[in-house]
Amino acid sequence: MFHLLNYTDRQAILNGARDTYPTHDRHNLLFFADYSKETARNRKEMSQFRRHLEATGLQLQPFLMYPAILNVTYRGKQLQLHSLKEAQKFFQSLQLLRRPHEPGAEAPLDNNEMDVSGSLGDDTRTLTGAQPPQTVPVAGVANVASMGTADSPSNGSN
Repeated sequence: MFHLLNYTDRQAILNGARDTYPTHDRHNLLFFADYSKETARNRKEMSQFRRHLEATGLQLQPFLMYPAILNVTYRGKQLQLHSLKEAQKFFQSLQLLRRPHEPGAEAPLDNNEMDVSGSLGDDTRTLTGAQPPQTVPVAGVANVASMGTADSPSNGSN
């Protein structure tokens, strides 16, 4: 095990190990990033939430950045969600802005109704414009509020 203070050096070593598959006495050497318990827990929660966003079928292109920042593309803009709570608020605001086009059917997002208004208060992003909002369930997505927050344990397992 080794620790590096320079992030660039750490990434160079990890990338080099992925490219060359180093060995010692005919055994492959494996290299992993060393995260604190808190960072590992936050990454796990955000990773689970990322999978739920992908399952919705919305074209958000979510991916996880270091240390535990969820990056999504919404209407051509990159949004960085820094906490699970912020990510849940973003997803719930998307759900509130969805309108059913048929009874019992999922509605496509209407590009004329939503606008990313930026940051409000602490560090949340909100969506505005739809009148009146309605909640429409998305198939294959668990209850977002039940996934846990940074203050409570996640009930999903991996």
